[in-house]
Amino acid sequence: MNKVRIAIIGMEPRGLSILERLNAIYKISDQNLKFELHLIDPRVYGQGIHTSEQSDHLLVNTIACQITMFSDDSVTDAGPIIPGLSILEWARQHGYRELNNKFLYLGNHICNEINANAYLPRRMLGEYLSWVYREQINQLHPNIKIIRHQQLAYNIDSMDDGQQIITLANGYTFHADKVFITTGHGENTPSPQDLMYLKFVQEVAKTNHKADFIRNITNTYSLHHISSEAVVAIEGIGLTTYDLISQLTEGRSGKFIKNTDGTLKYLPSGEEPHILVYSRYGLPYASRGINQKGAHGQYQARFFTTNAIDKLRIANQQNRGNGQLDFEQELLPILLKEMCYVYRCTIDKKWYDIEAYVPTSDDFTKIEQIFFGKLPSLQNYEAFKEYAINYLQTDIEDALKGNIDGAIKATTDIIRDIRDCLRYAVDYAGLTPTSHKIFIEQYCPIMNRIAVGPPVIRSQQLLALLNAGVIEFACGPKGRVELNYQTSRFNIISEFSDGSYTSSADILIKARTDTFYPALDKSPFIANLLKNGTIQPFFNGDYHPSGIAISHHHHPINKNGDEVKALWALGNIVEGANFYTYVLPRPGVNSRAIRDAGKCVLELFEQLETHEVVAASKVKNSQELIETL
Repeated sequence: MNKVRIAIIGMEPRGLSILERLNAIYKISDQNLKFELHLIDPRVYGQGIHTSEQSDHLLVNTIACQITMFSDDSVTDAGPIIPGLSILEWARQHGYRELNNKFLYLGNHICNEINANAYLPRRMLGEYLSWVYREQINQLHPNIKIIRHQQLAYNIDSMDDGQQIITLANGYTFHADKVFITTGHGENTPSPQDLMYLKFVQEVAKTNHKADFIRNITNTYSLHHISSEAVVAIEGIGLTTYDLISQLTEGRSGKFIKNTDGTLKYLPSGEEPHILVYSRYGLPYASRGINQKGAHGQYQARFFTTNAIDKLRIANQQNRGNGQLDFEQELLPILLKEMCYVYRCTIDKKWYDIEAYVPTSDDFTKIEQIFFGKLPSLQNYEAFKEYAINYLQTDIEDALKGNIDGAIKATTDIIRDIRDCLRYAVDYAGLTPTSHKIFIEQYCPIMNRIAVGPPVIRSQQLLALLNAGVIEFACGPKGRVELNYQTSRFNIISEFSDGSYTSSADILIKARTDTFYPALDKSPFIANLLKNGTIQPFFNGDYHPSGIAISHHHHPINKNGDEVKALWALGNIVEGANFYTYVLPRPGVNSRAIRDAGKCVLELFEQLETHEVVAASKVKNSQELIETL
C-alpha cells in the first residue's frame, strides 16, 4: 500500500473544510492509499481568528442557524454528503442556553432554548470550530495518520519531480506530495501614512503619554492599555468598529438596560475612554434586518441571473472580441432593477410577473437613494449630527420590520442572497480591468454598508452610547486627519458649508482588517513563495485587486504562468481572483466554501488515481519488455 503525504497549511475554517472533505471522500475511495496528513498552524486548530478566548460581548456577525461546517443535500459537486451539526444544533445539544441575553452552559437545566436568529458570542464559534476539528479527527479512517505542527509555515520549494519541500518557522523540513494553502487573514506592512502616524506618536510621547496609533486590529485584546482619560478616534464605522466599541464599553463593565419603550440606555462604569467615530461616508453601516427567512431561505434572482450574465458575455465576445463585463454599464442597471422589483413586491405584498415588470420612476429614485445613500448638503456639524441620529433611528426601525416584511431590508438583503451571481460575474477577471477597480473600490463598500452591516442590537447600542455622550461623531463625511504637534494630538477635520469642523484625539485606531496584498504581507511564508516564484499576485490586466493568481481549479499560477498542480489555495489568499471568500458556510444554500473545498479534494483523488494507473502501466510495460527479452 502506497503512502501519500498531504499538508494543510492554515487550520482555520477553510483548512477545516479541506479536512472534512478529505475525510468524507476517502471513505468512498478504494482506500488503496495511506495518507500522512500534516496539519500546520500555530493557533488552535479550526478556530483561526475566531478564538474561543474572546469575551462574550464580541459577537458573530451571522445568525446561529446560518452557520455550519458540514455539507447537506443542497451541496453539489463536492463529494459525498456527510451531515453534521450547525453551530445552532451543536450549542443546543451541548447544553448551551439563553438566559437574560447571555449564552451559558447550563447542561440539561430547563431554560430558554437558543433562538435560531441569535447572534452568538464569537467565543462559542471558536468552541464549535474546535469541536468540528475533534469530530473530524475522531472519524478519520485508520489509513489516515495525522501529524500536527504547531508552527508557522516558512516556505515551499517545488521540486522537478513534483515533490513539495515544506520548511517550517522552526527550521524543520519535510516533503509533501500535495499541499493545501488556507492561511486566512494576514497583516500588511505599514503604509507610508501609517509610518507617519507612528513617527508622530513617538515624537509627542513626552508631551502626551496617552498618544497612540493602532493600525491593524486582528483582535481586541490590545486595547487594555487605553486609559479612561484618553480620547480615542476610530476611523471607519463598520463591523470592526462595533467590536472596538464593545471592548471599550461593555468590556469595561458598562451596562445596557432596556427602557420601557424598547430602546436601550447605557450606564457607564467610568472606565470608558471618550470615543469619536468617523468614516469616509460619515454614517454607520446599516443594520441587518431581523431574519425572517429561516436557516435556508434565500431570494432567488429574477433578473440578475447567471443566464443574464452569460448573454451579456456572449454579446460582448461577438461585438468586441472579449467577454469581460462592465459592472456600471451592464450589471448595475440589472441589480438596481432587481432591488426595485423586491421593494415594490414587498410593499404591495404580491409578486409581479417578471416579463411585464418595469420599475416606476419613483421606485427607481427610492432604490438609488437606498443604494447610493447620497447625503443632503449639511450646513454645519450640528446639522450633520442631527441627520446622523435620525438616520440611525430610522435604520433601527427598518431593521425591526424584518428582511421579508420590511421593504427596505428585504430589498438590501437580496445583495447577500444573490452573492453567488455576483461571484459568477466577477470571478477570474470577469469584469474589465477598469470596471473591476471601480467595482472593488466604489461599489463593494456600498454593498457592504447597506447589506452586510451589524446586528440591529449593535445599532441600538450605538444610539444609546451617543445619547449617553460616551461616543460622538468626530466630524462629518470625508473626514481627514492632521497631526497637531502643538497639542500632541490627532485632529480629525471635515468641511461643511459654514466652514470646517475639528475634533481631536489622543489615540487613532484604523478599524479595518488588512486586504491581502502578497507583496505587502508581513508573513515570511508569503514573501518566500513570491521570491521563489511559486505564487504571484493576481492581476486583471493592469489592476491588482488583491490575492494571488490561481487557475479555475484553485492551483496557484507560478512566475512562469504555469499551474502548480500539487498545490491548491483557498480562502482569503485568493480574494481577488475570487470574490467574497471570507464568509462561513451556510446550511441549505449550496455553500461556495464547501463546494470549493470538495472540488479541490476530488481533484486530489483524481490526480492520485491517475498516478496509480500510470505507475501500474509502467510496471506492466517493464514486465512485458523483460519477458520479450
